[in-house]
Amino acid sequence: RVLFRSHDFIYFIEVLKINTSILELNLYYNKIGSLPDGMKLLSEVLKVNTNIQKLNLLYNLIGSNSDDIKYFAEALKINTTIVI
Repeated sequence: RVLFRSHDFIYFIEVLKINTSILELNLYYNKIGSLPDGMKLLSEVLKVNTNIQKLNLLYNLIGSNSDDIKYFAEALKINTTIVI
């Protein structure tokens, strides 16, 4: 289990944007919703990396920011390969 710090998460996000070989992403218990722009950044990845098919976001405090769900929903409109 990895708990991201803000700057680490930003580096991770940048890699996810270009690494198209990842099919499954398990971010279980990383408190992404508590990071500044955490769900916004992850949602941006999901819009461009459409190879990710499985995504685990359990226990990430998603929804703690009122825009979290909006960002995620916008990403899912574009990326239709994800099975949650």
